Amino acid sequence: MIAFDTDRAARLLHRLAFPRAVGSRGEALAARLVGRAMARAGRPVVRERFPVGTAARRFGVLPASIGAMALVGMGLAALPGWPEIATACFLAAGYAVNAPWIVARSPAEPRRSRVWSENLVSWPVEDAGGPSPSRVVFLAHYDSKSQRLPTGARVALVVLATSGCLVLALIGAVEAAVPGLIGVVPAAGGAALVGVAVAALMFNTSGNRSPGAIDNASGLAVMLELARSWRPRDGVPVEVAFVATGAEEVGLDGARAFLRRHEWWLRERPTLLINLESVGAGARVWLAGSNQAVAMAGRVADLLGMPTGRLRVLGAGMDHEPFAAAGLDAVSLLGDVVANSFAFHTPNDGVRLIDRDALVRAGSLASHLARAWAGRHRLDPSGADEAGPLGVTPIGA
Repeated sequence: MIAFDTDRAARLLHRLAFPRAVGSRGEALAARLVGRAMARAGRPVVRERFPVGTAARRFGVLPASIGAMALVGMGLAALPGWPEIATACFLAAGYAVNAPWIVARSPAEPRRSRVWSENLVSWPVEDAGGPSPSRVVFLAHYDSKSQRLPTGARVALVVLATSGCLVLALIGAVEAAVPGLIGVVPAAGGAALVGVAVAALMFNTSGNRSPGAIDNASGLAVMLELARSWRPRDGVPVEVAFVATGAEEVGLDGARAFLRRHEWWLRERPTLLINLESVGAGARVWLAGSNQAVAMAGRVADLLGMPTGRLRVLGAGMDHEPFAAAGLDAVSLLGDVVANSFAFHTPNDGVRLIDRDALVRAGSLASHLARAWAGRHRLDPSGADEAGPLGVTPIGA
């Protein structure tokens, strides 16, 4: 058994902590570094290129913000005479605010406004004894970006705007049921608040000034060290792939491209996708993803004596989302993204924020979760062994 080497993971993280926005020289350098690290780990990669719309990267949420402001204005104008229409407008505005982070196919763009990114995929080597009954895919994105607003501020504005739209919709519904009970003046105040939040989001353009140490050199370094050290337990076969995704910061384009190209392979056998996202800080591992995968990760963490929490957030996306939306088992393991949210997507996301213990926790949970998945789907249906029903040995045992 090869041990997870925290020093090696930390060195990888330091090498990868530099600005690497999609389409930049930094992104290309990061892809080369990842490819070399995977080759040294005995897991050579296949490069899968895909186009990325540069307009989406440059202008961010501009079209959605303009649409949301227009819908709020239309709803406010319609409220006195047509409160039902106003309610629909306010609900549509709330959807528009969140549209950039809702899992959907990225909009097509003219070829001249595209750049190319790539996923770096290390495919599993099938065991000589025949195909394994299950698969695990470890993911981590290798691109970064900066924005005028740090992630914490952006998420706060999205929550504020969404909540404001829902309050306005409630006012519209009350006005439809009891005309004149609330009136237009409170709605105008709420609309102004939503307008300020959306206007701030409108000018939150992207750049290439963040070294992205936590987001996501940390997750990438842990994945690369797992590629070197992770092995299945004896007698519990499982196929394992490692994917460094590009363009996560541009609408999760790398994850979407991998899903479109390989969905048939992901559905061929029971497959768990484990996404390592911003794992480099905090004393708790946060979980997000499909219900079954999150529940299983939580049970494994409990057996390891590891504190976890369920993360649900507006205004941010993670690479597990396209897979979970397609009905696949997918989970993101995260560090303390809440406490560090005002450093994300800024020049302050540097290596000084990294907590080595957080890297160990993420690597340990990802490793044991993969083995637990293999144990659940092994050919022996009894599922019982010395390490417990999930194949996990608790810390200190």
